[in-house]
Amino acid sequence: ETRNRIAALDATTGAATAWDPNANGAVQALAVEGGAVYAGGGFTSIGGESRRSIAALDAATGAATAWDPNAGSIVRALAVDGGAVYAGGDFSSIDGQTRQGLAAFGTFTPPPPAPVASVTLDGAEGWRMLASPENTTVGAFLDPFWTQGYTGADDPAAGCNAFTFDEAAASFPEGWTCVSDASDDLLRGQGLMVFVFEDDDPRPSAPGVQNPFPKTLAASAAISPTGDFAFAPVFTDDDRPLAQQGWNLLGAPFGTSLDWDGTTRSGVTGTVYVYDPAFEGGAYRTYTTDGTVGNGDLPGGLVPPFQGFFAKAFAPGPSLVLPEAGGTADGQDVYGRFAPGEPPLPPSAPLQSVSGATASDDTARLDTALGAIAPNPTRAGARVSWTLAEAGQARVTVVDLLGREVAVLADGAFAAGPQRSDVPTGLAPGVYVVRLTAGATTEAARFTVVR
Repeated sequence: ETRNRIAALDATTGAATAWDPNANGAVQALAVEGGAVYAGGGFTSIGGESRRSIAALDAATGAATAWDPNAGSIVRALAVDGGAVYAGGDFSSIDGQTRQGLAAFGTFTPPPPAPVASVTLDGAEGWRMLASPENTTVGAFLDPFWTQGYTGADDPAAGCNAFTFDEAAASFPEGWTCVSDASDDLLRGQGLMVFVFEDDDPRPSAPGVQNPFPKTLAASAAISPTGDFAFAPVFTDDDRPLAQQGWNLLGAPFGTSLDWDGTTRSGVTGTVYVYDPAFEGGAYRTYTTDGTVGNGDLPGGLVPPFQGFFAKAFAPGPSLVLPEAGGTADGQDVYGRFAPGEPPLPPSAPLQSVSGATASDDTARLDTALGAIAPNPTRAGARVSWTLAEAGQARVTVVDLLGREVAVLADGAFAAGPQRSDVPTGLAPGVYVVRLTAGATTEAARFTVVR
């Protein structure tokens, strides 16, 4: 490679790197300190700028910094110590002062770097809904964590721990789709459900905990709101109950929190769902807005940076847009940061909600459906979510695998809309079925009690 009087060489191969300050005269002295390379000699131009005999160069780019003492003649020796640069040479003036051959002055102080978006995960291992504020790959994004179950993961043969969600799947459990390859694109606005291991190698062959919490996710550069961000929700209109249609796993697109009140929607309900394993034993925090203000158990309607979330479409051609002003510095870290107890399985998608729909949303309707059971597995009790399409009688029971009824969770008349019932504690370890019966509809879902 052609390099004029100054170069950086690869320490292993000896090949010239891309660093090229291109001095127009002899370079006779070098010193390195704090991200800067100090050069002295007989040049008048270096690093793309006019510099007389002495300069500070960016160690990464080779560009001349603003530091410019302007020596009167050749600089032949340099040393950096204790925040000072010492120079020796043929000069009689430097930095606007009379100095005969020797001088000392302050080092170049680089400006502080722009803050890089990052989040620290600690607590206990478990499922987190995550998202990247920049376009990247699954492998690059999840590099701080142990991964398994897909090509390019740390252990491709083990059970998968990173899932996307297929809106068009025939059922909620089938919606969870394992990542296929670490090289798969992970774009801003997309979400992942990830089991974050505390151990960087949980295999029995690696005893002990390698690199325990905390663990940090970071973007490669500062990610601030720049312009409106349009998500890409989809809606598949088929013969599935509406409660199972339109679930989109999305993610906060900026390095700042997403203000749900600031979003604009068409064909998307006004409710956002964020899974938090530390909330009610493992459940979705929700927040419903009318476009100006809202309420719910997701504080302030703020989706933190690096946080995945569900949004529900209910009509063809849905759109969801976050204006630039909808990115705010307020908020908290990713939910699930603290996740005590047994890590839950990937949860069933949350119940359908038409909260926030307007009177003109003729396609929005409720279906009688059984929703999430959380936590699942459970050591004690659990909460069951279910929905009635219209007011009427409903019965929710728990049966064992022999068909024996072991608990009645609800039995009576209920209003139309979302409902919740609690599975009692004290059930023996094993597999159970929650059964919802309402009119001609019967639905069932399994859960497991462990010890």
